[in-house]
Amino acid sequence: MKIQKLITNRAPVEGSGSPKSTHLFTGILKCGLCGSAMHIESSTGRNKKQYHYYRCGDAKRGFECEGKRISAPEIDAFLAKTILDKILTKESVTEIIREIEISTSEWWKNRKRRRDATVAEIRVAEAKRSKIFDIMETYGKDTPDIKQLSMRLGELRSQIEALEGSLLVLEDEKDPVLDISADDIATATESLRLLVTEEASAATARTFFSSFVKKIEIQAEQVVIKYDPAKIMNHESSVVHSKNWWLPDLDSNQGPAD
Repeated sequence: MKIQKLITNRAPVEGSGSPKSTHLFTGILKCGLCGSAMHIESSTGRNKKQYHYYRCGDAKRGFECEGKRISAPEIDAFLAKTILDKILTKESVTEIIREIEISTSEWWKNRKRRRDATVAEIRVAEAKRSKIFDIMETYGKDTPDIKQLSMRLGELRSQIEALEGSLLVLEDEKDPVLDISADDIATATESLRLLVTEEASAATARTFFSSFVKKIEIQAEQVVIKYDPAKIMNHESSVVHSKNWWLPDLDSNQGPAD
């Protein structure tokens, strides 16, 4: 679908603005010529039918920009289909899961490194404490610098207690859960597609799109969608979620919840 087909001057502008709940990409679309945000503007045709468009904000305010207005319903449909066909695919979801698996592996490796380092510090402190005990046991009350050695024992005791405490915290860290099957991926992909194709869920779909689409630039010959694939599943590199977290909320009919 060519972008030029969406550019229209069918009716004169009589006003601007439109309920945000009826359009999918308000707040996301940017003019590819000047970078200004694109706003909804309305007009009435000869048959008194209302038309809604996205238009460059600077052009709308009278600044020098040749950005044209674009039919809001048509560009919404085009962009939604593009995201469904190019981004919300089984292959892309599978790739996200693969990244989550890598993060899970890194989490385990990182915890082992931290645990090994903490245990090593404890062993060093214990060895120093044991050496002082040996000296004090050998010389008894005649131990040289006994006051300083006693203070050093207190410092080592505090250090060991702190390290043992951090080790307990490390051991209590919740293990990442990764229980995602091929069926789960298929279910997630279909649920995401339903989420953005249900006419009654425009507000929900818009919220979903904005959660991972950074911006969409409307250029003369193409649209450029800039997005963060990791955020499609609410996934952050330092956190690994179970399938119950990253699957979209479903209602009793297994469709996207309202």
